[in-house]
Amino acid sequence: MVVLVGRIGFDGDIPNSVFPDSVIECLRANKRAIIQHLSPSTALNDTKRLRELWANACLTLAESQDWETVEFKAGHQVGAGQYGWRIFCKTANLTVLRDQTFPALIERQRLDRPRVGYPKEALQAPNQGQADGAIR
Repeated sequence: MVVLVGRIGFDGDIPNSVFPDSVIECLRANKRAIIQHLSPSTALNDTKRLRELWANACLTLAESQDWETVEFKAGHQVGAGQYGWRIFCKTANLTVLRDQTFPALIERQRLDRPRVGYPKEALQAPNQGQADGAIR
């Protein structure tokens, strides 16, 4: 087992007392491959970028709906207000944003058809079903 002792990114050579010359030469020869192996993968970066894009899309839709509370899954909801939405979108994973939250926001935005969990009366005209001049 090889243990590196010291600070990361130091400018000097690796001390000979830690590694034999053959190991140091092997590390130097494979430097680019080692750095590429240790750096985050392209797929991981793409996934992070995709999650960020879905979070921005959800934030934009939430803002267009005045940051109201939205239930994205039974028993799970995003609290009302810009602060709650920003915290949620910062911490939610890609699946929750893409497959649950965004469709719930789109469903809430559609006013031309009954929404899941809302009574049909909510979609009627304001005075429909009331006697003229009656106040409830």
